[in-house]
Order: sequence, then structure tokens, then C-alpha cells
Amino acid sequence: MELVVKNLDYLKLHQEAFDLHYAQLEREKIKRMQGNGPRDYVYDFFDIIQSPIVGKGKYNRNLQHKWQSDAAEDLLNSDKVQRIVK
Repeated sequence: MELVVKNLDYLKLHQEAFDLHYAQLEREKIKRMQGNGPRDYVYDFFDIIQSPIVGKGKYNRNLQHKWQSDAAEDLLNSDKVQRIVK
């Protein structure tokens, strides 16, 4: 499923972007806090986190977007977002 969000709507959300080094540091911090099992961590002060994918010794410089607030969820569930099944 591909979600297409208009830039204007996207820019209204509070965002943070992590570079690769900071993403690695955050991954290690969260791992120490929550152990080796599945981890669920929310940055309460951001609607969206953009970050390279990091984990298990592999790193991908492509950005992932973590939509994590009620405002972000409301936008994704609204009729403002085009949904394309791939």
C-alpha cells in the first residue's frame, strides 16, 4: 500500500529527522531500555520521525517515516490521503 500525502498537509505536522549516526545511537538507547525483544518506543513530542533504517548490523540510508501521533494518524486516515494498492 502506498500512501500519498500532499506536501502542505505533511508540513503541518511536527517532524524530526535523524541522520544515520543519531539513528544508531537512538536504536542502542532504546535497546538498552527495552531489552532484546520487540521494542515499541514513541517520541511524544513529534508527529513524524524520519530516519534511516538501522538494525542487526545492517543499515539502509533510505528514510523511513514513523507516523506516531494522533495528528499523524488522523491525517493518514483522512480523505486527504490517496491510497494506492501495489
